[in-house]
Amino acid sequence: MAGCQIAWCGQDDGGHPRGDAVVLLHGNRANRHWWDAAVKAGLGRGRRVVAIDLSGHGDSGRRLEYTPEVWADEALAAVVGLAGGRATIVGHSMGGLVAVVAAARRPDLVAGLVLVDTGIRRGDSETGSVPRGTPARAMRTFASREAAVESIRLFPAQPVVNPEAVRQIAERSVGCREGEWTWKFDPGVAQRFTDDLINRHLAAVGCPVAMVYGEQSALVDGSSPRAAEAILGRPVPSTVVAGAHHHLILDRPAASAGAIAGAIAAWSFNRSSPRLA
Repeated sequence: MAGCQIAWCGQDDGGHPRGDAVVLLHGNRANRHWWDAAVKAGLGRGRRVVAIDLSGHGDSGRRLEYTPEVWADEALAAVVGLAGGRATIVGHSMGGLVAVVAAARRPDLVAGLVLVDTGIRRGDSETGSVPRGTPARAMRTFASREAAVESIRLFPAQPVVNPEAVRQIAERSVGCREGEWTWKFDPGVAQRFTDDLINRHLAAVGCPVAMVYGEQSALVDGSSPRAAEAILGRPVPSTVVAGAHHHLILDRPAASAGAIAGAIAAWSFNRSSPRLA
């Protein structure tokens, strides 16, 4: 896409109406395999499901510069080229912010948004333009693949509730460069978002929006749905995944998958139900 190869994976039971597909977006410094456990647990069952690596992440190519708009256009390209031309976009953490920008840029392509442990804040004149996320930093290198895999640390720090899922994504997140093992993401992918940018785009979103977040999340709580409702001027249904932290799709993949699928099913039912006078 625009001179950068985008890695993806997907599954499809076949024969779905346009708009029933789901495109999955990972968080900052993560990759498409963060979704593996949730997909295996039934996320998107009965739908076309596509997960991509945003540029600078996983097995996708790298760019000289990363912007919210470029990442959003990559997601939209997946909707058009891989998901049948219209889809619900589900984004975890930073992926939810990318999803908001995508929905604002091309409302004709986005049937709905599910923001998964994605923080939405009203902000103020002093903090609204402050960049969110973590700054770029030098990459650590390791003498062996196993040492790289063992170095994984979830951010923000949280208990490892599901060691098997964390181990699996670690194994898919390291690669060898110039004889040394390191993480696949480009160290230059520090988040390029501000509250002002997100809120401006969110205010332009016309499709259904739902939120799913972890009960024990260090980043998101009930204030995020309330902020989203204030910006959108309409209800934003939210579901709390019990016992889960920020990386809830690793902590509680089945419960997370159920919450996401439930949100999509709710507005799909409302869209297809007859209106009574």
